[in-house]
Amino acid sequence: MITVLNVFAKLYVFNDNLLSPTLALLREIEYTQTSSDSKLYELDKAIADLNDKALVLQRLQNKGFITAEEFRSRNDALVAQRVKLAAERKRKLSGSKAHEMIEKIEELQATLAGWSGVPTEFDIDVFDEIVEKIIPAEDGTLRFRLRCGLEIKEAMP
Repeated sequence: MITVLNVFAKLYVFNDNLLSPTLALLREIEYTQTSSDSKLYELDKAIADLNDKALVLQRLQNKGFITAEEFRSRNDALVAQRVKLAAERKRKLSGSKAHEMIEKIEELQATLAGWSGVPTEFDIDVFDEIVEKIIPAEDGTLRFRLRCGLEIKEAMP
């Protein structure tokens, strides 16, 4: 159990040095894989256009050119379109291994962010949430395969 706590402590303390660069590389891979996809490009462009329209709409309301009620109805329509396009984009990306890894690592980061500090006691629920399996190695170390797909090697005390 000390070995598990050591792994959790390393994940917590080195989150920015380990997980953030991994996420950046995965996002770069995802971008490279999808940048040639014209449908995905069109979706991204449409979402960006909707964001621009929402900004213009907000400015019009701030300057008093449209009423709050008119703003609300137009903004609700833009939000509905954006949600639809974002869902379509997510479906398009769902087959991407890089995208799946990104989501899983982001989930791990969210879990770590919820911790008040380095864990000092073993918690089976936390263990099950983070660790997929433990693989003993011949050199006396353990490889922890995390649910996000990463593996961490740890020496047993």
